[in-house]
Order: sequence, then structure tokens, then C-alpha cells
Amino acid sequence: MNASLESRLARIKFSLSPVGADRIHYVNEGDVRVVLGRLPLELWDRLRAVHFNDHSRGARVPGYVTQGHREIALCALPPRMTLRAFLMKGQTPEQFGAERGHKWPALAIRRFMLYDTFLHELGHLQLVNENGHSARLKFAREKLAQNFANQWRTRLWSTPFLHTDPVHNPPAVEAPKGKANPVLLHDNLDYRTNCGTGRGKGHKKWPGNCVDFHHSEEENCSANRHCIRISHGGTPAILEFAYQFGP
Repeated sequence: MNASLESRLARIKFSLSPVGADRIHYVNEGDVRVVLGRLPLELWDRLRAVHFNDHSRGARVPGYVTQGHREIALCALPPRMTLRAFLMKGQTPEQFGAERGHKWPALAIRRFMLYDTFLHELGHLQLVNENGHSARLKFAREKLAQNFANQWRTRLWSTPFLHTDPVHNPPAVEAPKGKANPVLLHDNLDYRTNCGTGRGKGHKKWPGNCVDFHHSEEENCSANRHCIRISHGGTPAILEFAYQFGP
């Protein structure tokens, strides 16, 4: 992280409030800092504070912006729930790693809180009419805020992001036709290795036929299973994601 970005992030205050009942904070300061670090500075120049509080009003409000449009609150939620009621037109549970008709896993809720709720609230901080006579006229309202969230989520998820926490990438890619659904073998996205020989950090070998996600070319690995290698920056020798498929 460069010095300029770090100094801008240092201006943002974070607060954590205790929660009642069995509600939990799904995301934290570190999570939000990662998201902000992926965005252009001008998009969050107004942001002065992020609060993790317990004001979800019975799990009806995952987040909101304060009246001054300089602070964002992300609310604690129950440990077992579905976020179907929060989905906007065109969104699906699968988009965030959940399954329709079932309670959402914690990872899916975290992904939604960061890459939908937080981005949506950040959208409300965008100035759309600096000559407006009220905050209602100056800043993006619901439709524009959601468009902002959708556009930036799509952009951020369009390429793999190297991070140890899978919340910062979209759910696992689908298995090739005729194969079982993927099971994540290794979720440390900072880990890199050469797929065929095991050379590289850790000197670890992955089994199976490796497919470069960008170039669609197959390479022999070591055994007789399958994995998917998603190369970054057009370098097919780098293994960043590895998924093992069942027989």
C-alpha cells in the first residue's frame, strides 16, 4: 500500500459498538480498508468515518449514511439469516455465494455487506449536483447509489484479486461441463506456484490438468485430477486459484 493511500485511509475513523442478543458484526475495519484501497481515492474523498453498530432495526437495515453524507454505518445482523429481502432487481443469492431457499453462509453475508451494502452507501456520498439546495438534491439517491454499487462490484470482480480472504473475490467459478462442482483446495490468494513443476513459493504441486482461465489452454500437472488455474496479468505459469473437481 503506497504512502498516499495509507495517509488518506488514516483520516477515516472507525468505531465498533457492542451488539445485543446473538447479532454479530460480519465485517470489520480491515475488510473495509481493503475495499477502499481497491477504489479510486476520489470516490471516497468525503468519507470521514465508518461505524459498526447495532442499529439494523430488527435486521431490516444492513447499513446507512449519516445526514452529513460523510459517515457510513454497517449494522450487526443475526448469525443465521437470508438476505433475500435486501436483493435488488437482477441480483441473486448465488451472485454472493449463497443458495436460494437456504440460510446464507457467513462468507456470502460478508461479501454482500462489503460489495453491495458498503458500496451502495458509498454511492450515496457521490455528489451529483453541487448546486443543489439540499442534501437530497446534492447527493446520489437510491437508484444512483445502487447503480454505483453494481458498476463497481462488477469492475472489482472482473479480475482476480490477490488476497488471503476469499470475501474479496466473487464465489468460486463453475466446474467445466460434465464435472462436479469445485471445492476450494487453497484459499490463500497470495500463494503462487508453477502448476506443472511445483516451482515457486512453497514448492507445492497441484494435481490434475490445469486450465488457464484466461487463455483456455490445458497443461499437464502431476496426477489425474483437475484444477483450474486463473492466471493474472496474462502469466499462465502463475497459479492463483486451485479447485479440485470430483470424479
